[in-house]
Amino acid sequence: MVTMEEAREGAGAFEGDMIVSEQQRQSFLELEHKARRGNPPPSYGAGTPWAGANMKYCFAPGTKQAAREATLSGMDQISKAVPCISFTDVRHQSGSQKCKQSPAVYIDSKDLGCFSYVGQVSSQDSQDLNLEVPGCDTVGVAIHEILHALGLVHEQSRPDRDQYINIHTDRISAAGKGQFVKDEKADTAREYDIMSVMHYSSKAFSKNDQNTIDVKDAGYALYTDNPDDFRKYPPGNRLGMTQLDADQLADFYRTVAGTCTSNQLAASSTCTDIEVNGQPWADVNGNNCKFYSQQEASGAIKDCSEFESSQYCCDCGGGVRFQEWSDGGGNGN
Repeated sequence: MVTMEEAREGAGAFEGDMIVSEQQRQSFLELEHKARRGNPPPSYGAGTPWAGANMKYCFAPGTKQAAREATLSGMDQISKAVPCISFTDVRHQSGSQKCKQSPAVYIDSKDLGCFSYVGQVSSQDSQDLNLEVPGCDTVGVAIHEILHALGLVHEQSRPDRDQYINIHTDRISAAGKGQFVKDEKADTAREYDIMSVMHYSSKAFSKNDQNTIDVKDAGYALYTDNPDDFRKYPPGNRLGMTQLDADQLADFYRTVAGTCTSNQLAASSTCTDIEVNGQPWADVNGNNCKFYSQQEASGAIKDCSEFESSQYCCDCGGGVRFQEWSDGGGNGN
């Protein structure tokens, strides 16, 4: 199994799960030079936004069902957070590795990790997005990669990140040495958000299971100023977008969609039990989620999260959790 951070390496790889075109790579270098001269341009994302805020896509014929479901759920969550963003399935073009229309995102689940291009790439008819199964087939990881495809980059790539986090370069694996660079086009228009779905986790690319990222007090300030509560906010959530993620995406797409606002992230969330092959999960003895929750309620078992049900059943700490978004959100511009 791979983690989101243990993503594709090799030709075209940039910050682990991001692939950039040569044109984008040169743009990043130019921006770095401008920043050194004290003239960084304002930006909410690093890629090119999709025209009309509509991202066309298709699934490769062999895409595994878990990756398909995570992708569709991720797209649904993004559109609920920022309603101006839409997605159109233009279907796979038979006999090729591309979609029937272009530009579009070609989604697959090859054993290559989790990765995506950044924004709409004009040089490609169909640009790759991959969600390996297992490892990349959760809704949060799918959202992360789709947001890359929409044009956003990593939160810890912000040029001001050193005010909020420490990067321990001596603890980073050889494969991860190039994955912590700063990007002058990363959004700095709002507070640094350690809980962003676009932030790396504490042990990303660690060679010794020690933290490669430690959060400074200033990094926690968005959520708490009580050191006793710091542990409640591990960086890089993989449930879904934060309010600031949604606000940033709305700002980024206002340039191509006109009016574009983010909705309000609700404190509550919903959960759905995970099915297997389209049927409710049950263990080898035929015991389902209802059975395990009833066993716990009756005292027959102490904690159903100690069993296989912890992966599939909401009442046992598993299942798939979805955020809820309401109208009248965080960004009304």
